[in-house]
Amino acid sequence: MTTALLRRQVGKKLMWGLPNETLDVDLRALNVHLGIRVKEVLGCAEAMWDWVVDYQMKARGGEREPRGVYALISQLSRAEFDDLLAKFEL
Repeated sequence: MTTALLRRQVGKKLMWGLPNETLDVDLRALNVHLGIRVKEVLGCAEAMWDWVVDYQMKARGGEREPRGVYALISQLSRAEFDDLLAKFEL
C-alpha cells in the first residue's frame, strides 16, 4: 500500500504511531500481557536459534567481518543463547 493510498483511506487524521495517543493501559492487566509476550518470544526460540546458525554459516563464508551486534551473534554458542533466553524469561 502506497503512502498516498494510505492517506486517502485514513483521511485527514493520519495515525503514524500508537493508535492510543494517551497510552491508557489497565495496569492490573499489564503483567498478564507482558507474560503472554514473553511466552510468544520463547515459543520462537528454536526458530531464532536456526536463524543464528544460518547467519553464522553465512558470516564464515563472507568477505566482510561482521560488526556490532552481528559480531556477537557470529560468535554465539548454543549454551550462551540458552542463557540469554533464561535471562529474558526472568
